[in-house]
Amino acid sequence: MQPAATTVRQRVARLPLDVIIVGAGIGGLAAASTIRAAGHRVHILEAASELREAGAGMQLAPNATRILQRWGLSDQLQQVGVEPQALVFRRYANGETVGRTEWRNSMRERYAAPYYHVHRQDLHRILHGRATGSGVTLSTNSAVSAVTPASASVDGKPKVVLANGDTISADIVVGADGIRSLVRSYVTGQSDRAVPTGDAAYRAVIDTDAMRRTTDRELIDLIDRRETTVWMGPQKHLVGYNVSAQRRYNLVLIHPDQGYSESWTTPGDVRRLRAEYQGWEPRVQKLLELIKDAWVWRLNLRDPIPTWVDSDAHVTLLGDARGPMLPYMAQGGVMAIEDAAVLGRLLSHVAHAEDIPRLLRGYQQIRQGRVSKVQLASSANRTLFHIPDGPAQEARDAKMREAWKAATKAEQGAQQNGGKADHQHLERDAERGRIDEILKHDADAEADGWLAANGFD
Repeated sequence: MQPAATTVRQRVARLPLDVIIVGAGIGGLAAASTIRAAGHRVHILEAASELREAGAGMQLAPNATRILQRWGLSDQLQQVGVEPQALVFRRYANGETVGRTEWRNSMRERYAAPYYHVHRQDLHRILHGRATGSGVTLSTNSAVSAVTPASASVDGKPKVVLANGDTISADIVVGADGIRSLVRSYVTGQSDRAVPTGDAAYRAVIDTDAMRRTTDRELIDLIDRRETTVWMGPQKHLVGYNVSAQRRYNLVLIHPDQGYSESWTTPGDVRRLRAEYQGWEPRVQKLLELIKDAWVWRLNLRDPIPTWVDSDAHVTLLGDARGPMLPYMAQGGVMAIEDAAVLGRLLSHVAHAEDIPRLLRGYQQIRQGRVSKVQLASSANRTLFHIPDGPAQEARDAKMREAWKAATKAEQGAQQNGGKADHQHLERDAERGRIDEILKHDADAEADGWLAANGFD
């Protein structure tokens, strides 16, 4: 078990800097708040006229929640989050359970941090409050059209040019401007190169009151049991879970792409959505009938970029801007929070202007390998979930059933001996996608290790 993730007062840098963050999404707000806590002056530039986060759920694994706890956000997260009690895998055609992992309190016990399902808007609101409450400046209607390097400026600072022609300089620029990042194009010197996965995703949220009004026991159980349910089918899968303190039920529906755009805000055709999952088990059909609105976006890959830092090492990237995370492991937002934690931790050690390049390059050194590992694990989940009916699918299901059976037996034995069996479930799951390695990761500790190894006191 890891030590508890208690609230931590962050070190303040000896040399306060001016930091611009491009983008006010979850990653940008997280970075703003932790960099501000490190003693720097932070200005977020957001292109949109108003702050809006996608109307969908997300998963916050312990590798993110332990960071958020240290930032003093435990109570706020507990008010809006839902702790799943189990992870259930079902056959698409008949709803048969082929795998199950009991979580209950095992996440808190093993990782000293909870696993939450939250609505993205709830987390965005919490992070926005922390950032602006600490003195971060946030400007909307501030689209960035260009970035100029520090070496091109008389004052030795990078600059951003806004769409209205205004120019703003800072000691550091952080690109948190999403999958089509302009800052990434500046850093790499290349235009955006998207590689389609062949998949697209619908997102939808159902009011749980509507589910309860059906009086359908199967739908009500999806709420009350607080389980994460994964329905696996040929070239498709569907994930359902509670968010917003069980007031909403979130659905993510992955299916073959049919020429959609890569945007979180593209409305989806609900009739087309239902047709995609025709023939799936009754629970799925009942859920789809309750969907009023949906969003759809194409899932694209990007080739890993060689550098996250510009040639002068005063501009860097964070979250989807440094490379999007596909949703098959639900770690995209989590990785952005880890990025923010590391960057803030490093920048709390700035004592001289000459420290900036070392620390930004150190940020990439710490984070790049970690992000790549999680991306690979996510791709492995896609393969597992989308196996067509046939011998390979039967072998997968048999293996999952056997693991479930063995875990149940181990739990029963441990209970008889007065022990805690939940950890054994997680140990078995660690074999699939290196889950344990991902969840136990402590981004703050990794940053501290790098700082110590590189002579920062």
